[in-house]
Amino acid sequence: MLNCPHCRQALTPHEIGVLYAAFGRKPKGNKLGGAKLTKQAVNQIRKSKEPTKKKAKKYGVSFTTIWRVENNITYKGQRELNCPHCGYELTKNEIGKLFATLGGSVASPKKAQAARANARKRAKLTEKDVVNIRKSKASNTEEAEKHKVKYLTILRIRNNKSWKNIS
Repeated sequence: MLNCPHCRQALTPHEIGVLYAAFGRKPKGNKLGGAKLTKQAVNQIRKSKEPTKKKAKKYGVSFTTIWRVENNITYKGQRELNCPHCGYELTKNEIGKLFATLGGSVASPKKAQAARANARKRAKLTEKDVVNIRKSKASNTEEAEKHKVKYLTILRIRNNKSWKNIS
């Protein structure tokens, strides 16, 4: 279990996932996600008493877009990013760190899982084996059979594509 940085109470993986999902789409400059309307325009639309058709024409969007903004269906803005226990407002950075320690990755949770799995694998060859392979006059196929690795592994070692740090 991971703890809230403020109250130190345990957060479940589900709670961390919900907080991470609340990020929504990343704002691009002054606009929300890849949207046509700015945050200021959305606020003005909600405050304005003008007819919906007139607002749509003014901002260059459809009638439906204005209607959805007025009814809080779209452009909802940022959701609360508060700890479910103490109500402390967590920063996006804190939530990202919590999510990453769960094994998630901002880029791709599957890639993070694969990276962890690969880290557990052990090399079949030692540095001594690599030195002997480079010195050997035997064919790549013979060396591969001897060390129980693939032909391409031997080829990459001899061409300095892998194990570059060993001379």
